Amino acid sequence: MKEFDLTDEQLVTIIQSPATRGKKLRSGTTIARNDAWYELVKRYTPRLEKKAVSFWKGDHDAAEETVQWLWVKVLGKIDQVKVNFEAWIDKSLHSQFVDDFRRKRSAERRLPTSSLDATDTDRVPFKQDSGGPNTVERQLDKKKSDPSAEQVYMERWMSNRFNRLVEKHLSNSKVSFFLGYREDPNLKKPKEKTRFLRVKAEFISSMIKEWDSSGRSLDTIMNPRQAYALTARFSLKRRYSDIFHDMGITKRKELDDLLACAISRLIQALLDETPDD
Repeated sequence: MKEFDLTDEQLVTIIQSPATRGKKLRSGTTIARNDAWYELVKRYTPRLEKKAVSFWKGDHDAAEETVQWLWVKVLGKIDQVKVNFEAWIDKSLHSQFVDDFRRKRSAERRLPTSSLDATDTDRVPFKQDSGGPNTVERQLDKKKSDPSAEQVYMERWMSNRFNRLVEKHLSNSKVSFFLGYREDPNLKKPKEKTRFLRVKAEFISSMIKEWDSSGRSLDTIMNPRQAYALTARFSLKRRYSDIFHDMGITKRKELDDLLACAISRLIQALLDETPDD
């Protein structure tokens, strides 16, 4: 993609413009709204990820996910931007982090053996002198989150047939970790959760390859939007923000539901081909 010598405000103005043909620059180059959007994402993502890593106390995977979901929200709210974009997106990043941190803590609290201490600085990514974890605790108590549809579905298929499907697509060490993680109700360490998410993504990607390699299309077991979202996320490894932009999605739940349905349909189709014994 070309680089454009435009200010943030100029890029935002182009994105907010109802015109579809783009803006013609003095150089004669025309910059379309999509180009302006991708330029803004490319320009800010590195510094946002650096700040997010600081918020998450070094957890790069959590930081990357926070920034991805931030861009998703920015896509839906960019028409409302009337102030300095840099200040606005920095404030939005902090809000996104608090939301993600709140969901993470709420999920941990649902585990039967969870025992979280608000002063445990290993689990709370805030310094005491920066507002302290007690401030976050009060925010966390205001909202509870439910497990995703994907999580409910994955738990449903913890059966012998599902285990064999996992064994087919993962190495022995990863199979043991993956199944053990799902069955263990105890509080997980951040590194374990990060590893689980990577192994789960590998598992899903491998299932997609198996289905495609047999000459079958995902469209035969799910609708086109589900197939597109699944392929974009787990085969092409595309960012959430890019998927949102390309599919015209504005809410996180909509993408979560698309992926959950797609994954469940793929698992069901492969389970139907997996023998019981």
